[in-house]
Amino acid sequence: MDLKTGHAKNVTLWGTVKQILDNLTALCCNTRAAIKPSQVMYLKFGGTASATGMKDFYAIQAITDCTFTTLTVGNIAPGSDAGIASTTLTAGHMWYLDITAITLAAGECLIYKV
Repeated sequence: MDLKTGHAKNVTLWGTVKQILDNLTALCCNTRAAIKPSQVMYLKFGGTASATGMKDFYAIQAITDCTFTTLTVGNIAPGSDAGIASTTLTAGHMWYLDITAITLAAGECLIYKV
């Protein structure tokens, strides 16, 4: 802004600077990579406790301690993921797996799609 006349100067330059700052903020704060609500599945034992035929779900986060009757992982050879289902995912912890099917025996969790 020209202080003598009160008219805007270099509006195009300011727009470019603002765009650069917005882009840097998005990169630093990771706001563009935020998970959208449609990409999160909520499962709760006693409610919706299972899902099958899942694709592109790569993270599971326990809200409460979770145990599973089924936890099928797509990037592990068939049969070698049997021990995962018998493991407890402690509240607040997150596993990164290629989840294709899940059934809770206890607890509640969020499953994130990438």
